[in-house]
Amino acid sequence: LTLLFETPICGTVALLFDFRPAGETLDRLFLATERHQYCVLGFDPVRQCFKTHAKGDLRDKVGQPNDYGALGSVDPLVRCVAVHMHEGLLRVLPMDPTKKDSGSTFKHPDSFLVRLDEPVCVDLAFLHGFKDPTVAVIYDCAGGSGGGRGAGGARRVLKTHKVGVRERDLSPGPWLGSRG
Repeated sequence: LTLLFETPICGTVALLFDFRPAGETLDRLFLATERHQYCVLGFDPVRQCFKTHAKGDLRDKVGQPNDYGALGSVDPLVRCVAVHMHEGLLRVLPMDPTKKDSGSTFKHPDSFLVRLDEPVCVDLAFLHGFKDPTVAVIYDCAGGSGGGRGAGGARRVLKTHKVGVRERDLSPGPWLGSRG
């Protein structure tokens, strides 16, 4: 590997993933720190430097930190980003996939917080091929019958949610986790 570029990051990186807005030729990086600050970085090939496309604060006044660390994903059609940093809460950052101007892709003031029925979220990812942004969540389910891990029979369950960006809510997704 050959180092091409580097830039200092003020803070400990808790979350990092790439995405490519429609019509763009280069990816962008979504980066969040342990202190709940985020930025979206892109690369300017003309000036040969990184460019900050968006930045903001993901802090919430309620909730306990997620035991599994920060989790996040971007919708495949770049309609929103979901970040899980507190148990039972999901921060949704709407994006405008039609905007090519880097600074206007994110609509941070429109970000919203929704409650997850699953307090102990282990991982999450957006799914391809759905009309609405659809996020899959793996969570620990206490109790239950058969199999499982741990003394209480806890096990992991997969569940999906439709993310209503305009409605600012979650609704049941196409796959429902079985508890039986």
